[in-house]
Amino acid sequence: MDPRLEDLLDQYQDQLDEGRTPSGAELCRDCPDLRAEFERQYPPAVTHPEFYYGFAGVTTAWQLGFLVLASDPVRYRPLMWAAIAEKVAWVATVLTLFLFGHLASGMLVFGGIDLFLGVLFVIALVKTPRYAA
Repeated sequence: MDPRLEDLLDQYQDQLDEGRTPSGAELCRDCPDLRAEFERQYPPAVTHPEFYYGFAGVTTAWQLGFLVLASDPVRYRPLMWAAIAEKVAWVATVLTLFLFGHLASGMLVFGGIDLFLGVLFVIALVKTPRYAA
């Protein structure tokens, strides 16, 4: 392996450790001949925009679902199970990515918020009657 490429990979890892994700163009500005090889080994984070925008669409739809749930908790009580699953899935994702070193520690705040909301959903599920009185 080209020693310059090894140096770029070290710089890339250092920046990841600091919570930044540099692009190939940023790292290879002084050695553009290595950019293709670097980007082959470390492709850009969003290589499939359909996943990014799909995630944004699904999360927006869930926000609407939470509003519907809040409008009549007794009627939509079964939806609370799906809401809890959504929160647990996000918390598990954040923790897993963090523990394997693929996520900056600042994102743990958002995982913590969803963990808190998930606990609130569990409390609401327990306290909400199964049927309207």
